Amino acid sequence: MSMAQRLTYARARADHGDHTRAIQVLHTGLLLTDPTDDICALDVASANAAALLAELTLVHDDACTALPWAEWAYRSLRRLLGVTSPEAHAVLRVLATAHRRTGNLTDAANCYSDLIRHHSKVEGPRALPTLAAQATLALVLYQDGHCLRARQLLTRTATAHHAAHPGHRDGPRLRQELARMRAGCVEQGHGHSAEIDEPGR
Repeated sequence: MSMAQRLTYARARADHGDHTRAIQVLHTGLLLTDPTDDICALDVASANAAALLAELTLVHDDACTALPWAEWAYRSLRRLLGVTSPEAHAVLRVLATAHRRTGNLTDAANCYSDLIRHHSKVEGPRALPTLAAQATLALVLYQDGHCLRARQLLTRTATAHHAAHPGHRDGPRLRQELARMRAGCVEQGHGHSAEIDEPGR
């Protein structure tokens, strides 16, 4: 099979829940590829195959395996299609998740910041994808010990989300995450001012 055929077959198997077979087909097609070197994919099909491989391995909680494939796919798709291409931004989300799950929190934050800029430009600053990326960035910042920035960002995000999407199912979840952050700061004795995450700050 050509790489394009492998990709189509793997997507079909993944859509039917057969992730094991999909991963096997993708691994075989990319057998001679070292995702850790500086050589990018020569074709879009190979880059997308690596992106799908990273996504599927993440589903199975193997972030360490997913990370180099996501990095290679992102580098390749940026070169082949451009940084603003839908394919590049789809794998950027996978890369952000892989960085977060492997503890590379600074890299994860950078990826989510890029996603925020992209979604804000394409769909608007109050679009759901933009706000979702902002909320996840806040969680990453909190996980990385930047509780003040995290709480302020999540407060702004929750306020914008409520104003633009009242009644949306994610609203309560954002407020719950903010309450969890506040409780965590209290438990750790941070002694922050009660006004640090007011909406206007």
